[in-house]
Amino acid sequence: MAKLFGWVLGVVLVLGAAGLLLDDEVSSDPGLVQETAGSGINASGSNEIDKCLALVADKPGDTQFVEAYGWKIVCTLAGDPDLGDSGDTVTLAYANFENQTIYLDATVVDNSIIAHEAAHALEDIALTDELRLEAALALGEADWNEADSYWSTPAEMFAESRMGCLGYEVDTDFKSMSCSTIDEIIAKSDFAKEIDTLEKTAK
Repeated sequence: MAKLFGWVLGVVLVLGAAGLLLDDEVSSDPGLVQETAGSGINASGSNEIDKCLALVADKPGDTQFVEAYGWKIVCTLAGDPDLGDSGDTVTLAYANFENQTIYLDATVVDNSIIAHEAAHALEDIALTDELRLEAALALGEADWNEADSYWSTPAEMFAESRMGCLGYEVDTDFKSMSCSTIDEIIAKSDFAKEIDTLEKTAK
């Protein structure tokens, strides 16, 4: 009986150690978070989450740049309150400027969505209020975050067009901003060279 107990204990210890090694491997990327941090929805282990994590690990768009400046990326599930102010179940992704975290709905996420949200994070890091206002006025808008519709707000135009200029598929519902305008905005940023070095275009 003592030998059997010893054998069972040994198996448990080996499995526990393997689990710790696996956890370390998953969390070795400081910008990658496996599950949500505030909603209580534990999404780890699902096929959707695994696929989402793999997409994020590929660093689409400006992901590598924003992670270098402390932004985290969380893969979660539809209905998570962290995806929006009220837990809107149709929100595909959400960049929270307050806690510097991008939340992704793992059930629908693709490289374009990640690149769009990374462009929002890039904006938070690299664009000054003056640059935002200058760009908004050039587009005929008085505010970076406001317009007649969500689809034509300069902030959303910038994010969607930025990832489109990097070769990712755009949603044509968004009003577009030219790639030359995007390049001019980024060129005026103190981070322009680093952004150019770390950006990743679509394959």
